Amino acid sequence: HVLLSAKNGEAYYLHSTSKRVRKLSGFGPNPDGTYTVGFNPGVSIKDATGTSGADAMSKVQTGLTPGSYVTAVGWDRDRGTEGSTKRIILGTSIGELYEYALVSPNASSKSSGGSGVASSSGGADESKSKLSAFDARAGELGIDTDEEPIDSPVLLRRLNPMASSPVSGGGRASNAIMADGGSSGVVGGILFQRMIGGVGGIAGRQDNAGKEGGGYVVVLASFGGAHKHTRLHSFRSEPSRSNKELTLRSAFLRTAQGAGKGSFVELPGSVEFPDLCSCNNAFAMRTETGIYYGTIERMASAASVGGGVVDAGMLVYDSVLGNGGRGGSCVPSSIGVTPHHFITLNSGNEVRFINREARKVIQKER
Repeated sequence: HVLLSAKNGEAYYLHSTSKRVRKLSGFGPNPDGTYTVGFNPGVSIKDATGTSGADAMSKVQTGLTPGSYVTAVGWDRDRGTEGSTKRIILGTSIGELYEYALVSPNASSKSSGGSGVASSSGGADESKSKLSAFDARAGELGIDTDEEPIDSPVLLRRLNPMASSPVSGGGRASNAIMADGGSSGVVGGILFQRMIGGVGGIAGRQDNAGKEGGGYVVVLASFGGAHKHTRLHSFRSEPSRSNKELTLRSAFLRTAQGAGKGSFVELPGSVEFPDLCSCNNAFAMRTETGIYYGTIERMASAASVGGGVVDAGMLVYDSVLGNGGRGGSCVPSSIGVTPHHFITLNSGNEVRFINREARKVIQKER
């Protein structure tokens, strides 16, 4: 699956079996400059929480805010298949998070939805073989796997609460701006994981029917920009005893226990694009001062804290790269992470491998 994003807000989808791209609804303007197709202004799912059922969803914005475009994608590595990405998260140039899904043009409901019922035992085996390991186990546990299609992106959260309200569905829009007149921050990267009993590390819990289950959803999103605060936002659902509640949106729905409220860590300095990358459960984020790193927590309980992140720390550039300290030439253009190394790329096209334990550069390449 390939998602192509243009600065005018348009987005296109290309599948490995296709020979041409397809324009997606709810992204960018119509040919006449209006936003009448796929865009309905409204509030985020977080702000709609507490309103009853259908009425709540009618207030939620669908389609990207005019003047914004996609800058980051949080893929579902557990459940995505060749036929469908399943639910994914999109980040935008004005600090908004959306829920979306991409489905192959050649996918059937059985291969993309993962919940179709075959007409014969042989067909059932074939259908099950097309599921991801997560979906196969989730089906056994009776988990709601968010299979309903999404025609336009659904607004989950605005990371920048000062962002101005979008124009009405039929209006024209200039660049999306903050209420104070300055351009808002950008989402630089998104990570999310679902943890369920027997799949993601919370084993031994049981739902109301006595089946093993429970778990939670955690989402990380980097936010920043030139002359903007650099932040790592985290969202986590309540540890659930009900398998049916383990959905992507549960991380953004407010509850009496505080789930969905979210939290963030503000980091020193600012960078134009706050890269966020991961390897297994570890993540690394590029800031002006250093590489902020940590681990996504695999086990959870009602008493656990930290927004799903543990073992967090900062690898200061000046301590390993030198050349200028904070804000100087040592700030890398891009970063990466492996199980044992941080990787940096500087403006001189030099790649450096930093041992995560020794916190020293062990190799340089050009």
